[in-house]
Amino acid sequence: MPSFRTLLSTLLVCVYMPTLAAGDDMTKLTFGVVPQQSASKLANKWSPILKRISEETGIQISFATAPSIPMFEKKLSEGEYDLAYMNPLHYTFYSQSPGYVAIAKQADKKIRGIIVAQKDAKLTSLNDLNNTSMAFPAPLAFAATVLPTAELKGQDIQIKPHYVKSHD
Repeated sequence: MPSFRTLLSTLLVCVYMPTLAAGDDMTKLTFGVVPQQSASKLANKWSPILKRISEETGIQISFATAPSIPMFEKKLSEGEYDLAYMNPLHYTFYSQSPGYVAIAKQADKKIRGIIVAQKDAKLTSLNDLNNTSMAFPAPLAFAATVLPTAELKGQDIQIKPHYVKSHD
């Protein structure tokens, strides 16, 4: 994990991103976080970090999220957040428009999707999932939806997806 000073420096670079127009109020910024968990869990994790950065910089950075991943995507597409924590697939879309610029990424870690089943499901291979229903957080949830469904499709396993709005 990067040191606080590294994180602080990274966020300061982000404050001066080209997505912020000249003349914008640089003393108050909104930091949007993809709602992989409930808003209260995310706020508990992110608010202390944002508070410390705000104290150190004099820039008020407020936490924000959305009630669902699709709503978060809509807010990203409208450029509602000054800063945002998003998945790599979101970045491919929202770097184009409205123009988010990546300033930090996790290095040396390959993202993997996982498939979870009930303990007593008696599944022995992915083929046992053929023609079943599966729950996913949202269509563009990269590790939770895109990677597992691509693997299933690559193995010609047909599933019926149901989207439930968050990773929780």
